[in-house]
Amino acid sequence: MKFLLAEFARRKTNRRGVLKLRSFVTPKTFADELARISLRVVAAWDGELAAIERTYSTTLDGMTRDTAADLGAQIEDIGQAVNRLILTLTPSLRAWALRVEKYSREKWAGAVLSGTGVDLGTILHSGDVTETLETVVARNVALIRDVSAQAQGRISDSVFRGLQKRSAAVEVAKEIREATGMARDRSIRIAGDQSKKLTSKLDQERQQQAGLEKFEWVHGGSQNPRPEHEELDGQIFSYAEPPSSLPGEEINCSCRAGPVLSLDD
Repeated sequence: MKFLLAEFARRKTNRRGVLKLRSFVTPKTFADELARISLRVVAAWDGELAAIERTYSTTLDGMTRDTAADLGAQIEDIGQAVNRLILTLTPSLRAWALRVEKYSREKWAGAVLSGTGVDLGTILHSGDVTETLETVVARNVALIRDVSAQAQGRISDSVFRGLQKRSAAVEVAKEIREATGMARDRSIRIAGDQSKKLTSKLDQERQQQAGLEKFEWVHGGSQNPRPEHEELDGQIFSYAEPPSSLPGEEINCSCRAGPVLSLDD
């Protein structure tokens, strides 16, 4: 439900002009929680590596077309089993998204209450942002599936390249374990990025729901900042005419949209 926060605020205070409300940083706990969900897929691949290594050794000893095909089928079967696992993660991802939404909603309501005296507790609901939550759940299912597919591709490449070169089993074992290691690292990076993206999107939706037309670019202060984002820090922009990207949209962007409320009639 859309409303005009400025009208509510003018009834509570005689202030006029522009009021900058408090913004907040996304807690790392949300990224950690999302990573734990997605890492179940990496763990599933890790659990099958020993079996793949045994089959590789047997295939290398026999080196027949049939045994090589069996190895390929084994990896494919594991991939299909992991895909079935991914489908079961949707409820966990949805629960995660709802927890992020609740945190974001409460922080926004708190910032409004402390800044204007207006209590939005009975106005804001998770249903206001259902489309955003469902979109982020679907996006993360797709990302987890891509991480799994990439790991499967690397494992297959290592195994069949090893057969062609008749590489020792210990060498191939090292390579396929590196493949799941890369999947693990990527899952953690994605979790951090996705948690920031969700909170940024929710912040912006809540502000626009309340009739706010402008925001302040608040730089996230990351260790590897984008110079162009440092330059934007503290500047006021209109949602109708934003810069090339909104805060939090670019990969691993920690910037935030600080709420800017105009109390002028």
